[in-house]
Amino acid sequence: MAPRRKKPDRSQTTAQATHEPRAAIARPAPLEEHHTPAADAIRRTLAHLAEVERLAQIGSWEWDIATDKVTCSAELCRMLGVAEELDTTLAMALELVHPEDRVRLRDTIDRAYHDHGSYLCEHRIVRRSDGAVRAIQSRGEVLCDEHGQPIRIVGLAQDVTERKHVQEALAQYVTLMVGSEDAIVTKTLNGTILSWNPGAERLYGYSAEEIEGHPISVLFPPDRHDEGEGILRRVGDGEHIEHYETVLLRRDGSRVDVSLSLSPVKDGGGNVIGATSIARDLSERRRAAEALALSEAQLRAFAARLRSARESERSHIAREIHDELGQALTALKMDLFSLKQSVPEPLRHPLRRKTDQMAGLIDQMVDKVRTLATELRPAVLDSLGLSAAVEWAVRQFAERTGIECILDVPQPVRIDAERSTDVFRILQEALTNVARHARASRVDVHLRATPEELVLEVHDNGRGIRDREIDDPEAFGLVGMRERVLPWGGEVGVRTVPEGGTSVTVCIPLGHGGPGSVG
Repeated sequence: MAPRRKKPDRSQTTAQATHEPRAAIARPAPLEEHHTPAADAIRRTLAHLAEVERLAQIGSWEWDIATDKVTCSAELCRMLGVAEELDTTLAMALELVHPEDRVRLRDTIDRAYHDHGSYLCEHRIVRRSDGAVRAIQSRGEVLCDEHGQPIRIVGLAQDVTERKHVQEALAQYVTLMVGSEDAIVTKTLNGTILSWNPGAERLYGYSAEEIEGHPISVLFPPDRHDEGEGILRRVGDGEHIEHYETVLLRRDGSRVDVSLSLSPVKDGGGNVIGATSIARDLSERRRAAEALALSEAQLRAFAARLRSARESERSHIAREIHDELGQALTALKMDLFSLKQSVPEPLRHPLRRKTDQMAGLIDQMVDKVRTLATELRPAVLDSLGLSAAVEWAVRQFAERTGIECILDVPQPVRIDAERSTDVFRILQEALTNVARHARASRVDVHLRATPEELVLEVHDNGRGIRDREIDDPEAFGLVGMRERVLPWGGEVGVRTVPEGGTSVTVCIPLGHGGPGSVG
């Protein structure tokens, strides 16, 4: 076997090419000066090659090692953002490579040169025309002469920036699909399943191997097949569907409540070719919502029961105070008067001042008892109804605070005792808030009713309530108002009016089988 020829040192070769004289070479006339059929064929081939490079977005280059001259095709010059007549050395060409990739590419070329082989390298370039950073995949091959000495390196360069973006997006999408707890499924417009992530396996019970390639209709109950086809038609028209709630089938035949979000999948031309759906299991959420709703209903029922029991207890205490304590104080006053009359005349005068003071004190206690009983449960509410109780409460408020009060009750309102109590207590709370916070000089109270609803409005001309005060969870007065109307399906609105002050509006439905009536 012949001994292997020692590989030349490229630096020596380049130096020789630079410093030693070279024989003149007779160069043929430019191709444009020849008009032979062969020249025309070459021109057509070169033009065809340039067009192919442009369409494929692949540029070609050549490095003449002896002259250290790098020649680039028109398409490569376009990629690099330089003039098409680029005439440069390898070192200058490498200046177009991203600084962080420059040494790695030079080392790759050196290895190919010393091995007389080829290379494949992906690197970045900084486009000269606009400074944009692009990803390039470069291929090169060393060409040798008949003695096995490297004379040229030729190569191709392709801009793969968009492909890398797609790959990165695809990697993120795959990561999302694999790691998502939600069921992510892609399918064609006719419903054929193309991909199926682990979340879908957990939700529906099918493995990807057994479900991919089957129609998505296997997930829809028989009574919802038309619904599934309609969803795909909408996505095929380019529509995005967000949070569509429906019922689907698991592998074992059980049904599961899901929220579906679907997006169209488009090809490079913008045509819709498929759909991606994300399904979220609503079963736990609905069970939690139902449990929360049940708990809230129970709490409200318990609160209503407590309010009812409290009102009953207050009525009982008011009656006991009014009847028992009031009667006892009246009897005590009568006994005191009888005692005073029974004292002999010589002793009566010294005792008169003391007995008069005791009688005055008993009168004060009777007034306090009457006031306390009325505040616990106004007798007028039970005996004369809501309209009279509202009138009494407004009059008492005006006398106690000195605030001007205007009452408007177009007609007597007669409703059941429970709703009357709630409306009356809301009025008391609203007036208390005016006295504490509003700094108002006038209050307007309107009470009206129709066969459908009862409306109570309380307006003041004070400073006006702030939004944060309306939404404050610790504003127990407003919370209590709202809680009182909830059992009746009513509403409480609290707002600042444009002309100044605060408006409280209470609406409670009446009729339609409700327990109350309006006369």
